[in-house]
Amino acid sequence: MRARNIKPGFFKNELLGTEDPLVSILFIGLWCIADKEGILEDRPPRIKAEIFPYREEIDINRYLTVMQRLGFIQRYTSNGLNLIKIKNFKKHQNPHHTEKGSEYPQPQLQITTTQEDTTNNGELTVKQPLDNGEIPVRLLLIPDSLIPDSIKDSLIPDSVDVHPIKLFSKFWELYPKKIKMGMCETLWVDIFQGLGNGKSKDLYDKIIKSVELQKNTWNDPQYIPSPDNWLRDKRWLDVIITPIMPAKKETQCALCEESLTGTRYEYEGKKICGKCDMQKTKEKLGKAGG
Repeated sequence: MRARNIKPGFFKNELLGTEDPLVSILFIGLWCIADKEGILEDRPPRIKAEIFPYREEIDINRYLTVMQRLGFIQRYTSNGLNLIKIKNFKKHQNPHHTEKGSEYPQPQLQITTTQEDTTNNGELTVKQPLDNGEIPVRLLLIPDSLIPDSIKDSLIPDSVDVHPIKLFSKFWELYPKKIKMGMCETLWVDIFQGLGNGKSKDLYDKIIKSVELQKNTWNDPQYIPSPDNWLRDKRWLDVIITPIMPAKKETQCALCEESLTGTRYEYEGKKICGKCDMQKTKEKLGKAGG
């Protein structure tokens, strides 16, 4: 653990201020664990041992997912190693000149993040939006209520109301088994991270439609897949075959509606009983005799 700086504005940050207070404490703790480049290993049990050694039943992974959703950290994998990058760390921290350099690689940028100061150690400052039509990561992840209308109008195409990376709640509401929410939210972000608006929208529609379709086949609750496995295994690609039910046999007479037993007769393309067949035969003969 290392000594780090904390600014007064941190405590007035609206994003952190509306989350569990432990999220803020965890965020500060990450600064102390991270190296001079703001990078640390993404190992929730070890992080818990360093920051919350005496607290039980804290879901560190869920809190890290919240911080990633809010845009304060980036979780990524490099050479098989799970890592965390604290955004704008070097801008707001002044590591001692004798502190050892980072041994970890920087994350590869997948979604445009420039021209925006996201964390300021809790002090949020949004600069001018990009003019290339892309949506910066920070605006994809913060709540709609905190995005100025002018920025939303200029950045989000008419065909895409909200980037699907923010629509996890829609999936969670629809999926019938509610377990491992934190893990599912992490997987959801990983699925959409780096995709453009068009591809993200198509994938989102495919996932939602697939859940709606597959729900009809999950008649027994014990056979409903765990949502984290469903996302991890890309089960939206499953081909659902709807069985063709055999046509029901006509069991009633089309004329008198009594049960059909024994020999069945046909009248005007419909099945009738022997009694009605005799009646129709008599009527036919009567007409012919008249």
